[in-house]
Amino acid sequence: MKTITKVLFFICAFLVFATFYFYSENKNTNLDIQKIRKENDSLLLVVVNNNKKIDSISNRNEKLFEKNDSLKNKMSVINKKAEKYKKQNEENINYINSLSDNDIAKLFADEFNDK
Repeated sequence: MKTITKVLFFICAFLVFATFYFYSENKNTNLDIQKIRKENDSLLLVVVNNNKKIDSISNRNEKLFEKNDSLKNKMSVINKKAEKYKKQNEENINYINSLSDNDIAKLFADEFNDK
């Protein structure tokens, strides 16, 4: 009878501990799930905000590329004008270098005589 009592006592103790373990495990799981859901929601907000920032940066980047293309076009026009002026300047320098002393004196005198 003592052994049956001991066995029943161990069985009851086991059932009590098992019930307590499963109840506490289930309760912790619910708390963990709620905690994970809150963390997930906060992370989703962070992701949404980061996506908005990415979109904003992408739009700004596109505008900067468009402005860069516009400036490249203006720069090519300016480079063409600069080449034209450089060529004219070189022609003028070559003309001046090719003048003799008499030609320079004549041009100088003609400039003052016309006025």
